[in-house]
Amino acid sequence: MKVSNTEYDEHKGRIAIGRLHVGELQSGMEVKVCTPDDACRVSKVSEFFVYQNFSRVPVESVGAGDICAVCGMDGIMIGETIADKVTGTPLPTIKVEEPTVRMSFSINTSPFVGREGKYVTNRNLRDRLYRELERNLAMKVEDGETADTFLASGRGTLHLTILIENMRREGYKFMIGPPKVINKTVDGKLLEPYEIAAVEVPEESMGSVVKLLGRRRGQMVDMEADGPEGTALLKYKIPTRGLIGLRNAILAGI
Repeated sequence: MKVSNTEYDEHKGRIAIGRLHVGELQSGMEVKVCTPDDACRVSKVSEFFVYQNFSRVPVESVGAGDICAVCGMDGIMIGETIADKVTGTPLPTIKVEEPTVRMSFSINTSPFVGREGKYVTNRNLRDRLYRELERNLAMKVEDGETADTFLASGRGTLHLTILIENMRREGYKFMIGPPKVINKTVDGKLLEPYEIAAVEVPEESMGSVVKLLGRRRGQMVDMEADGPEGTALLKYKIPTRGLIGLRNAILAGI
């Protein structure tokens, strides 16, 4: 079974989700967990579930072809293989894409601090951000330059915006910094992340959008001009820094 997704439960810990390709998996059996770098460790399945009507149902065993959620294996990651303890072999791995955008999180120091929010301290903010790593493997969190600042990296601004909104609804009050693109140096060359942007726009506004994407260093890879209700679908390869604020600029007609 290749782990294709994970969840986190306060009582059960990390839960591995995937489809069983070959064999049978039983509750309480010892298995071998193989990592992408061919390192294996022995672990034990405490319990597992199958999905019925969008809810998890506990079972004692599953067979090949079943999608299940397995509990009891600490630290299991996406792309690892749960296999037979003796004869199991790892399946082709899944690689989690690296973060492309970083934002700073810090405690609220505004004049209105303390008037709203349930969790406002440095410790509350730190615990919540690092707890997010248990269920959000595409995100990275590290301590900032000061004791009350933390850096969260994700797959684009939307990825981080979802985290911010969830924390706000949970009662956290904090400050955030502007998004910054994460560059990498490979073989002495400074590289930046690129994305594929798909924009569906009315044909009469297509010229303005093409001009805007061109100013943001976008390169057109495809265009479909026969869309429904006179729309055109544009696909661009564009630097991640060019996507920041792009939606608002298009809606404002800039």
